[in-house]
Amino acid sequence: NDDNAVEGQEVATISLRDPVRASIGLERTHSLFINDNDQALISFVPNRVTVRESAGRAAITIKMDKAIATPASVRVLVKSKGDSTFIPAEFRLGSTNTDTTVNVGKTTGPDSVVFFARIIDEIDVDRNDTIVLALRINGSSGATRGDSLLTIVVTDNDRPPVYSFARRTAPVTEKDGNMRIRV
Repeated sequence: NDDNAVEGQEVATISLRDPVRASIGLERTHSLFINDNDQALISFVPNRVTVRESAGRAAITIKMDKAIATPASVRVLVKSKGDSTFIPAEFRLGSTNTDTTVNVGKTTGPDSVVFFARIIDEIDVDRNDTIVLALRINGSSGATRGDSLLTIVVTDNDRPPVYSFARRTAPVTEKDGNMRIRV
């Protein structure tokens, strides 16, 4: 039967034995190789995340839409970043700062996994940081990529410094020559 389960190739072997008023020829067995036509879709959910720089981390969710016989090993890596985004000074993913591997999938139904990227709250006033992550499936597991890109936007929380005079007025005479004004 055509099912929805993502599984490996199945083999059915049929044997001939105990003939009655006949003999069995050279080929005594026949094997049927049943190739699975189901695939589980793996994707980022949602495919865009906005997080404040002060949050310290960004949640990343990967979802698989069907049950699968063997969990899929998925590599998540930095595909691109904005010109004002510096790794590892502002963003870190996994032990290498630019990629990590997670397993997703279970035999009982759809699955999802949540993990975190580290967001560093630096003090530079700059544009919002943009990081694009991509999914890569390691090996073969019956899983296929769906929308395989995730855009993370980190909103900057730093403001330009504010300068002001320490005092509004200062008395000075012509003979003083120089005056020190504190800002």
